[in-house]
Amino acid sequence: MEGKNLQNYENPTYLVVKETKNGNGVFTEKDFKANEIILKMKGKIISLEEETTLNEHSKANTCRFSKTTYLSPEGLGDFINHSCNPNAYCKSNNGLYILAIDDISKGHEILIDYSTIMADDDEWTMKCNCGSINCRKIIKKFITLEKDLQNKYIKMGIVPDYIT
Repeated sequence: MEGKNLQNYENPTYLVVKETKNGNGVFTEKDFKANEIILKMKGKIISLEEETTLNEHSKANTCRFSKTTYLSPEGLGDFINHSCNPNAYCKSNNGLYILAIDDISKGHEILIDYSTIMADDDEWTMKCNCGSINCRKIIKKFITLEKDLQNKYIKMGIVPDYIT
């Protein structure tokens, strides 16, 4: 991510919020290549202690940023939805970024697997309604995923260091 104008990823004009079956989601209006940055998430960085005091709605929208911090997203990041068959992932590097796992075509919703950013000490869970063929029905922390899926995600490089 060095050498690029990362500010362009904070307010991208190529992403739009649209209605989905589960509320609102972020959709792309351009194609992305694998591992290309889609979005730099904006928001307030909060501590692990602060995160535990949030109401359920606020807690559900935070993203783990490191071993001890979370990002309470603002703007587009607040609308990134979960899928058990994600096409994007989170990466921390002087900010929290959403990147494409594989090529993503224009018009598709940007989806991450929330479990990939949930560490051993995260207690939040969510009923899943992603509709993918491999839907797990309940979203929990990374360590609760089947070993084969954990290994697949680790091999793909989409699991942050604070989890592995």
